[in-house]
Amino acid sequence: LSRVQRADFVQLPADRTRSLVRDPKKSDTINVTVSGLSYQMLQSAAGPSTVEASLERRRADTEPDKAGELAWEQIPGSTTALAPSAAPSGTMWAGQVTLPKAQGDRFRVVITEFERFGTDRRLVYTDAIEVER
Repeated sequence: LSRVQRADFVQLPADRTRSLVRDPKKSDTINVTVSGLSYQMLQSAAGPSTVEASLERRRADTEPDKAGELAWEQIPGSTTALAPSAAPSGTMWAGQVTLPKAQGDRFRVVITEFERFGTDRRLVYTDAIEVER
């Protein structure tokens, strides 16, 4: 038999499905939906977790292929909490973000999910999806 080894705890990443759909009546409005399993209670903190969507714009005169994450900056005031609801696949969070007027044409929607851990929030999921005006 092998010797017993201690290992650190590693949390598995959340399995999420996300979709972005433009509102057919308002092309600058994007409907954001995220779905997957969540918790109802976690160490006395009521669930489900908190999911937010925010907008980032590409900085002028940068190339994302070369600058990576530094090519993007968050648009102040663009963060929106997505509303949770029960779904057949667990929980579905939904909301909208609106592209700002006259601030370039390259944007991305950044989705983040936080668990409540005691009095803190812990990031458990993030995704960034590029969109064009």
